Amino acid sequence: RKEEIAEETFACTMLDFASSRRPRELRNIQVRIRHRGELLPAHIEINGEYALVTCKTHAVGVAAGQACVFYDGQKVIGGGIIGAKSEIQKSNVNSSTKFKAQMPI
Repeated sequence: RKEEIAEETFACTMLDFASSRRPRELRNIQVRIRHRGELLPAHIEINGEYALVTCKTHAVGVAAGQACVFYDGQKVIGGGIIGAKSEIQKSNVNSSTKFKAQMPI
């Protein structure tokens, strides 16, 4: 079943953005996983070289090494490479999600 293999939260590394200014957070955007994947509503928190992507719906096909592209409507604003799930550590501090991701590629 798709629900059993779907993810809501995953981390990306090797980030690249269309703008030279790297955002700290992206709200109310969409992400696309895989070449022909559907656009999914998401929220992204950026911590240095890593991004924690939280989809508002389950994302099917999330796998380490896959591309994740960030969109604002139809405009590409950036993207990264998905890291292994086992390499993400999350904790709540001051009501915001902090994370540490170590994802050697």
